[in-house]
Amino acid sequence: MIADTARFGEALAFGIEESGAGIGTLSERYTHRVFKLYFDPDVSHHERELLGYVADIFNSDGVTEIQTRSLGRLCPKLRAFLPVFPVTVVIPVPIRRTLCWIDTETGEITKPRTVSRKGRPSDALFELSSISEFLCDAHLTVILALINADDWKLKNGTGKDKKRGAERQERIPTELLELITLKSRWDYLRLIPDSLDDSFTAAQWSRATALKGRRAYYSLKLLYDLGVVSRTLHGKKYIYEKAFKNSDSTDH
Repeated sequence: MIADTARFGEALAFGIEESGAGIGTLSERYTHRVFKLYFDPDVSHHERELLGYVADIFNSDGVTEIQTRSLGRLCPKLRAFLPVFPVTVVIPVPIRRTLCWIDTETGEITKPRTVSRKGRPSDALFELSSISEFLCDAHLTVILALINADDWKLKNGTGKDKKRGAERQERIPTELLELITLKSRWDYLRLIPDSLDDSFTAAQWSRATALKGRRAYYSLKLLYDLGVVSRTLHGKKYIYEKAFKNSDSTDH
């Protein structure tokens, strides 16, 4: 799916106007609101009551849910919606970010700095593992919206600088880079970094994706559970191999 940068710019502008607030004081759901406007500018289709739940968007294309965090919260909605309607789940994935800190006592805001770690599409795999039971459902489409963004964090954490474990006040998308559609399980091959060979270890996966600990484990486990990679035990460690779609395969 091609990203419409002009329409995204309109959604950004309308999202700020609708909030009635300035940057740094926007509501926590700003990114959520912008993507609702991008995928359907008709606000009468937003926040629609459906089957005992509230759908972010409900129109002639079905249900669209924008999920900026805690994807597992969608499970009850997906169980209700998928047997009846096509469902699209949109997940914003920040690629390049700047970061500002807000002093909770003085209100002082630091100058923005660029976050050194660049995001990757594979960052979404850990969250997607929480809805793994639905990912092969023929009614489900996942869209990864790759964005650049400004993050605003409160100095309300621990440590001398109060930054450890601090709360993110807001994420302001600044640019829509690409939309990656995950419909078939084979689409998930796109989330494996090109730097990896066809065979690789878990340690190589972690280095290539910059995912650590449980994020690395569950992201790779998801690809295995989907059949996107296979694995063979060699000694005390697994060797993973990319699977490739046969030309006559009809797998979702």
